[in-house]
Amino acid sequence: MDIYWETIHFNKEKCQGVVINKGDGKLTVMGELKCGAKLNTQILYWASNPMNTRCSFSGSGLPYSSPEQAYDNSINVGAVNSVNGKFKFTIHFPNSYYLSVGTIYVPPHVHIKIMDGATKADYYSIKLGKGNKYRRLAHPSARTGPNFYGNIDSLPFRSQEQILRDSAICSTDPNAVDHFGLKPAL
Repeated sequence: MDIYWETIHFNKEKCQGVVINKGDGKLTVMGELKCGAKLNTQILYWASNPMNTRCSFSGSGLPYSSPEQAYDNSINVGAVNSVNGKFKFTIHFPNSYYLSVGTIYVPPHVHIKIMDGATKADYYSIKLGKGNKYRRLAHPSARTGPNFYGNIDSLPFRSQEQILRDSAICSTDPNAVDHFGLKPAL
């Protein structure tokens, strides 16, 4: 997962704060209400379940296939009361999931709903990174067909060592066109 961040700041219409990641799989969300909301009010929060770490590598860490599966009996659901406009809660790092039969990837996030007595309660989503880079249920959008691997004619002449060095996985974006570097097709 993209969990190598320590803090994420958020600034929404009725609240602002920070999400703290200590690297133990739990996130602490601390925030305060802005002047447009009541100071002592209830804050609802919900996020998808954490990723499953199964017995086998091939099934471990995959995103959920639908929101129904991601939020089913979620342990990341709760409510806290703000005290003098400040609130704090802890959740397990949520997993990502897909929408529209696996075509739209939704990265990990947490929802906050401020119940300040307004006729329509406002809720906000806080994005928590990009998710697990190399564990997806669908191919990246750059793969448009079987010719994605047809790069053998465009590669330079190299030694075996240079081929291995050039085949390193791109560490920035798994959806990039050159994700596999200069790796020859299999």
